[in-house]
Amino acid sequence: MFFKGTPPTNDPYKQQPGEFANNGTFEELMQEYYNARWSGNFSEFVKNMVFADFSKLGWQIYETTSPSQAPSGSRKIALAIKQNLFDADFHFYMQHSDGTWSHKMGESQVRNTSISSGTLLTNENISTKGKENGYDDYDIRFFVITKDAVLDYPHNDGHYPTCQFTTTAFKEKAGDIINHCTQITGSKNCRFDYSGDKDYFVFTPTISKNYSISTSCGSGFDIDGEIYNMYGNRIAYDYTINNASFNVYLNAYNTYYIGIWDAKGNIADYWLWCD
Repeated sequence: MFFKGTPPTNDPYKQQPGEFANNGTFEELMQEYYNARWSGNFSEFVKNMVFADFSKLGWQIYETTSPSQAPSGSRKIALAIKQNLFDADFHFYMQHSDGTWSHKMGESQVRNTSISSGTLLTNENISTKGKENGYDDYDIRFFVITKDAVLDYPHNDGHYPTCQFTTTAFKEKAGDIINHCTQITGSKNCRFDYSGDKDYFVFTPTISKNYSISTSCGSGFDIDGEIYNMYGNRIAYDYTINNASFNVYLNAYNTYYIGIWDAKGNIADYWLWCD
């Protein structure tokens, strides 16, 4: 949900659709939400903000009318909207491989049952049961996304008073441990989300050859890295200053892991190249 009214200075961090794509302040983004509410275009606005974030972060998303099982290699989410004279809100649901759906209400635990009736949420009833508790202003909207599921760093910071601009400090794109790494093909825009963050990626080459694996970041950084085979054994490393760079022979269709971190503990965006 988004803030209703003026957020207090100690309000906990709540990621809002549109923050990654937004170049203004958090207050300015919230004003856009309020304007969309009173214009009667709230559902379309929230969808556009989600799409803008996915585009900014390099992920793919498209809308579908069906709650059926997501295509192989993709995931599906649902968006429910509440809008009346006193309130405007949105709520997301996530589909699972067994045809059930789950969601999270505020600080409560994740659940796979509907808000009011406690009915198990399935592909067959999500279109109706997802509208409980007033989230019935529009039909449920369904989206297919291709972002892989990774272990994200907790969102434990706040917008106020230190965040002058909408934060991108938590756009975790790589798992923090090797068992929760993200797939890379070609290149990926990444981020060290906190001081000491270590990002892991998995790479599966389709051709046996020498590969150039490197990072690109601004001056003042000291990116180090290691490459591991499918058994977790280190096969290459670079602890030199500035960016990490490898030239290593990799076998086709074998699984390799890439670990990247900044030796100085900087928080920053960076590119990882693998070709």
